[in-house]
Amino acid sequence: MSDQPPQRVRPDYRYSLANERTFLSWTRTGLALIAGGVAVEQFATLSLSWIVEAVGLLGIVLGGGTCGWAWWHFRRVQHAIEHDLPLPAQPAAAFVTVGVLIVAALLVVGIIAA
Repeated sequence: MSDQPPQRVRPDYRYSLANERTFLSWTRTGLALIAGGVAVEQFATLSLSWIVEAVGLLGIVLGGGTCGWAWWHFRRVQHAIEHDLPLPAQPAAAFVTVGVLIVAALLVVGIIAA
């Protein structure tokens, strides 16, 4: 086995463009979560103010984390494409789904309590 790093290959540009579209999609999702968190913080009128704060902050943090993860994953996938390596796993969908479910549950509690 050689100690040389894998050589960079010229990938089919369609894979790089697909990776970029995925990155932009995750970034758009993150921005939507941030915007939703800000909107809840500014305009929600639930009787339980701690739920408004929790939902707003969770949306903002989840959105920021999604945007940061999107860049990190984009770079990892691009490296794998360029070096003809297996694509890395993508665990973020599960984290974002759980975060959105928590936000939804908190909103349901807030609406029922109102």
